[in-house]
Amino acid sequence: MKKNHPLSRKPQSNIHIFIALFAIIILFFYSIKWSGNPDKPTVSTLPIQNQQQTSAPNPIISQPVPVSPITPQVTENPASQLIPTDSQNKTGIPNVKFSVSTPPVNAILIDPTGVLWAAHEKGLAKIKEGVLTLLTSDSRKFPAPNATSLAHDGTKLWIGTFFGLFSTEDGRSFTNYSKADGIIHEMIYSLLFDGKILWVGTQNGLSFKNPDGKFFELDKKISNGGLADLWIGSLNRSGSFVFCGNDDGLSIWDLGKMGSDPNSWATVDMFQTNLPHNWILSQASFQNKQWVGTPKGLACLNTAPRELYTGNKAVWQVFNSSKGLPSDKINCLSASKDTLWIGTNKGLACLKNEKIRTFSEKDGLNSLNIRCIFVAPDSTLWIGTDNGIQAIDILHFQI
Repeated sequence: MKKNHPLSRKPQSNIHIFIALFAIIILFFYSIKWSGNPDKPTVSTLPIQNQQQTSAPNPIISQPVPVSPITPQVTENPASQLIPTDSQNKTGIPNVKFSVSTPPVNAILIDPTGVLWAAHEKGLAKIKEGVLTLLTSDSRKFPAPNATSLAHDGTKLWIGTFFGLFSTEDGRSFTNYSKADGIIHEMIYSLLFDGKILWVGTQNGLSFKNPDGKFFELDKKISNGGLADLWIGSLNRSGSFVFCGNDDGLSIWDLGKMGSDPNSWATVDMFQTNLPHNWILSQASFQNKQWVGTPKGLACLNTAPRELYTGNKAVWQVFNSSKGLPSDKINCLSASKDTLWIGTNKGLACLKNEKIRTFSEKDGLNSLNIRCIFVAPDSTLWIGTDNGIQAIDILHFQI
């Protein structure tokens, strides 16, 4: 067989060796290229918007955070600075002293040190020396997602929420009170401190804290039917009587008798009297009489509470839009020396010397839905609305 015959083994071996060497050279070349910069990230050449995720990520489920007690790490970074409105208000109304935007406000009070506190739909707010600071659960500065009501006992600020009752002395550390402490229900709608006793109106009845620090519960069963209904939307005290506004009228407790004694209670409603509506949304004591706000008007109780226990029928004097109020729905009430301030869902009003005056956006209000009112000792009217907090100098109003 000749050397150059196609079946000759030697030329075939040479070809195999050549191919193997060529493959080794190619592999060596690319191995050097791929290992040239190991720290450089791999970048996709596909447009970002065309890249699709092949599987959904697992949901992240957070564990419950204990809130009793809780000490959020609060840094005093003011949310905004309160500025006298005259310098920026295009309406030029001098009566509006301050105006600041916040979540919808449910309650306002000023503590003994002069700090203003506001309960709003996302937590708590405070105004100190003209600076507003928002405390919310999102920022971990407040332990509940909302706040509904406020009270101050001279030492502690009490805050009602739909997640229990809280107290604080400095706005930094909060203590939670629950069913185990004597709070009858965690959904709290109203608070009142009468100088000795803290009253707590809830979705399921009434709780109260005596000066010894103990909470007690009171509902329809414990009161033997004396408390007309469970939802306590508003509270007031005058003399020896506590007035519990619920959705079945106004239940009055004579504190000279035990709360479990049905004879210590008197209830007035729209079925037996001329009360315009059974939902008692707000209350105030004004000129030695009890006033209530309802969805159908403002009503003044012209019958002394003591007489209601002797069989006398309650008689109400009713004010509504036909009498000059901006609306029939009365959200809040607050009384000064000679003026009853009335917050409605269509504006602010006041009653003085049997005359009614109304205020609207043209008077500087940032919203017509007045949710809460607080009259300060310096004759400043603090208003909480859907859009925030305002301070109005009522001395310059011609009422």
